[in-house]
Amino acid sequence: MYGLAGWLPIVAILATLTAAILGAVIGGGIAYRGQMKALQEGRRQREEDRLLRQQALAHSLLFKIAKIHTDFYAIHRHVEGCFEETAGNETLTEPWQIVRPIADPPDPMKFSSDEMGMLLALENDKAFNLIFSMETSHSHLIATVKLMNAERAALVDSLIPNGVEGYVVSGHLDGRQRSALRPRMIGLNSLIEPIRSGAKAQTEESLAALNCLQELFRDKLGIATKVTSIAEPSTTTPPPI
Repeated sequence: MYGLAGWLPIVAILATLTAAILGAVIGGGIAYRGQMKALQEGRRQREEDRLLRQQALAHSLLFKIAKIHTDFYAIHRHVEGCFEETAGNETLTEPWQIVRPIADPPDPMKFSSDEMGMLLALENDKAFNLIFSMETSHSHLIATVKLMNAERAALVDSLIPNGVEGYVVSGHLDGRQRSALRPRMIGLNSLIEPIRSGAKAQTEESLAALNCLQELFRDKLGIATKVTSIAEPSTTTPPPI
């Protein structure tokens, strides 16, 4: 049997081992907590960066939709304004006579794949479907407006004017001249009619898309930006084309 003196080395060894084990456990725990905190901080930073990226794309998309809506409304008001100004003139009976060229038509607006990917990731079918076709509608309307401008300029250049009153240039065509130019007149009318109806419908659709986006971005991304439309509901019914 060991005496007290014999146990002292053993106790010292056990104490040393216990201290080492406790030190390792405590040190490991501290290191683990440090690693977890670093991982959480990294995750939080990535989430913040992702949100900032989404917000930047959302602001860009919101600006583009607001610009598209403004373009639709401007074209709509230009065409309707021409009809309103000439409503009492019985000599102006056809759209090609009534609608003036649109000066400096806007450029088509393009949505980036990142913008559409951000919108798709928000998982709102209504918003995505509203926006998805807006780019094509905008480009198509602008192309039609530019074609109308060119065709109207070509038609007017073929006429011999004999008077000018305000925006209206008057002239006289004999039967032969009118027959020769009639296909151009019909073609021009067929361009103006869809411009008139399309601009009105797309003004309303783009306003719905703008409002839908603002609500979605406010709820999902915390964006409080409010874009107000300059369009006002029409209180009169425009004359039929």
